[in-house]
Amino acid sequence: MANSATRRPLSTSAMLAIIGLAAIAGVPGLSLSSNNLQAQSGTRMLRSPSISGNTIAFTYANNIWVVDRAGGNARRISSFQGTTQNPRLSPDGKLVAFSADYSGNTDVYVVPIEGGQPERLTWHPSADLVQGWTPDGKSIVFTSTRAAWAPSAVPRFFTVPVTGGVETALPLPRGYQGKISPDGKRMAYRMASSWDEERRNYRGGQNKPIWIVDLSTFALDSTPFAGSKEMDPVWVGDAVYFLSDRDGVSNVWSFDTRSRALKQLTSFTDFDVKTLDAHGNAVVFEQAGLVHELNADNGSHHVLNNKTSTNPIASIFAWTRGLMHRGKLDGTPDVLRFAETLEQVCVETVEAGEMTKDLALLVSRDTAYLGTEDFLDAIERRLQEKMA
Repeated sequence: MANSATRRPLSTSAMLAIIGLAAIAGVPGLSLSSNNLQAQSGTRMLRSPSISGNTIAFTYANNIWVVDRAGGNARRISSFQGTTQNPRLSPDGKLVAFSADYSGNTDVYVVPIEGGQPERLTWHPSADLVQGWTPDGKSIVFTSTRAAWAPSAVPRFFTVPVTGGVETALPLPRGYQGKISPDGKRMAYRMASSWDEERRNYRGGQNKPIWIVDLSTFALDSTPFAGSKEMDPVWVGDAVYFLSDRDGVSNVWSFDTRSRALKQLTSFTDFDVKTLDAHGNAVVFEQAGLVHELNADNGSHHVLNNKTSTNPIASIFAWTRGLMHRGKLDGTPDVLRFAETLEQVCVETVEAGEMTKDLALLVSRDTAYLGTEDFLDAIERRLQEKMA
């Protein structure tokens, strides 16, 4: 290996390769390391958190994970190929309902928080997206366009028994996103979807207030509306918590249906709050790829320091093989050397006993393993030694 006096500097192509590998690893900056905010705050790219009792569920790396509310090492409870989304913990915290396309179609599944074989509950060709549970925990609420007759299909709410059975439509002709109140008497929901959920400060006709309907009388109320995008309503007692970008960035707001008080609860100015869920007086939300828990009693919130142990080697090798091909086409030996060295480092790291949980379990149940960030740190340490 050449020393520092004779080593050629990395080309622009090689530097772009490093940036791409850092991105696929989910790490900020140009480094495979997590020696920055990520290391301080835990794993990022955590999506769609749900809360119930002492457990939080979320999606990460295309699977469902659960972790104690106190934080710590998260456990993966699904491992099938296919996209998973919208995990929702049951009221008693024993089950997770979620949507997945394991069979080529998006349907409702349920799995115990201990893990195991997910049970498929819906079979319609239309996409079925989990929204939550009925308060008694006996049925899962989801949206589907299965009953639409319009030229452009619109969704509505359905329930399906957690034990399996026939789906039942809720008595609302249209609904895209929403939750049933803890007493089962009302529903807070978004009537219409948006063509671009990620667009900031859109103020067009697709924006609507959060609708609050009495499921017996169908009396309709709504949150105060300022033309902004209002999303993902959840219930905390008689208050509806929701996301709104009325201050320019999507933040958490609350509307008390008794006092009619509207209150802003978070004031992020960088990244939008993405999704909400609630149980009792606890609210969880996703922001900047991290899971936050908010105390509805005093308005305080904190980042949950969840750590995962998932294997990034397949993703790294997918990139390195592409880099090797590009390096050959472009005649850039630096790119080839970088890709070949990184693959060698991945193998040597595991052979040295530094590995993630899935690989450690193949050795024995007692084999020590690293978290995702620590594993990436080990790879980078060896990579720098090899490239020096």
